[in-house]
Amino acid sequence: MANRLPPLSALYAFEAAARHESFTKAADEICRTQSAVSRHIRSLEAHFGVELFRREHRKVELTRAGREFYEVVAISFRQIGHGAQRLTGEGYAGKLSICMHSAIAHLFIVPRISRFRQLYPEIQLQIVSLERNPVPGSDRFDVLIVMGHQPDQDFVSRPLFKEEIFPVCSPRYLKGREKLRNATDLVSETLLHFDDAAYCGPWAPINWDAWLRHFGASRVSRTGGMSFNNYTMTIQAAMRDGGIALGWHYLILDYLRDGSLVRPIELSYQCDRTQHIVVPYEFAHRIEVCAFTEWLENELQDLQVTMAI
Repeated sequence: MANRLPPLSALYAFEAAARHESFTKAADEICRTQSAVSRHIRSLEAHFGVELFRREHRKVELTRAGREFYEVVAISFRQIGHGAQRLTGEGYAGKLSICMHSAIAHLFIVPRISRFRQLYPEIQLQIVSLERNPVPGSDRFDVLIVMGHQPDQDFVSRPLFKEEIFPVCSPRYLKGREKLRNATDLVSETLLHFDDAAYCGPWAPINWDAWLRHFGASRVSRTGGMSFNNYTMTIQAAMRDGGIALGWHYLILDYLRDGSLVRPIELSYQCDRTQHIVVPYEFAHRIEVCAFTEWLENELQDLQVTMAI
């Protein structure tokens, strides 16, 4: 069996390269040169007789065989890490601190966190919410959920989902009103405004003005509407017949499913902004961190499947 296994160093380089889909980022993470990572990948491809990556100009991409092998390697590495920590008596005893924007905490994480607690009752959770985007360099937590994290050698990050933004309101708000047919029809409605500027960084805020402008409609007057500095309050006002808000897809999906919110118009804005899960490099292999990040990614995969159905 041992003779049929490739060198561990090659598997280590492959796991990092496959996770980042980048030889350069993998080299930075494992403290090797890019050429060394490339040699490890070529040795694995020669060992198995299959191509694991497609090399394109300035980027690499996993082949189907590479993706299947990555799933096996990633699971194996996690199991080894978990086994080693149990062997040394570490178990799940540590506290896990998680930081994120308040909207994600209130609307996405907290409604689902009991499922994580059922799986890992030994982990002591501390969930911290902020009225801004967390800053990994100064907000010291074990795990952060960050919009638009920039690559940093001190942190390991993975994209979670891109934002999709569309109007939502309560079913009662629409009763007796004429059907909305385009973005211009929204201008005369009661619009609920959220100050998105504190959640941005290098990205422009996604407010009603920006959303309507994307669909060729004019700016809106805030006369007669309401403004909030908290996204959860904005959504609660929409559910209580207060007007039409901009819904961030993953955060309001549960309310669309139970009928508390509906979409008055089918227009939807796919943003470039992406939510990332970010972990300080020194915490990346802690068993509590791996348990939470794996659970969160599985939750999102389940959502994507049900949304497709």
